Amino acid sequence: KILPRAERAAKELLKIIEQKNLDPKSDLYALKGLIETLKEHGILLAYIFGSRARGNAREDSDYDIAVLFSNEDASIIDEINLAVKLADALNEPVEKIDVVSLNRADLLIKARVLKEGIPIYYINEEFKRKWERKALIEVLDGSDMYAIYVNRILKKIKQK
Repeated sequence: KILPRAERAAKELLKIIEQKNLDPKSDLYALKGLIETLKEHGILLAYIFGSRARGNAREDSDYDIAVLFSNEDASIIDEINLAVKLADALNEPVEKIDVVSLNRADLLIKARVLKEGIPIYYINEEFKRKWERKALIEVLDGSDMYAIYVNRILKKIKQK
């Protein structure tokens, strides 16, 4: 009795894995390759954002990857070179890889990364927290939300 149920459960599990296009082994290899590539290119911090981070990606969805280069003068050529290497690591065509430099990103991109981004690499937790704090202040400062945010903080301080 147990063997037929186990076989049915295994078949159901395989069906779900195929439907969701899951392959844990290749995902782990891809992630390891991604991290190595990010390190080789002097990346301090990297997030995946967009549909893949929100969990509503389709098969044809691209990979939106925001990176903070250690080289402040990183150019569009550096972004393209990184995209090519990341495409290799992910075994995807380069057209499906969108690399955005956080060094030069506008406030809307930073806001999206802060809101929906999933960190995929960072040199250390403290660095990531400092960058996120600084970026949040930049985003809030660039909007009317900054005054509201400061007022809330001041109220909390006064309450203590």
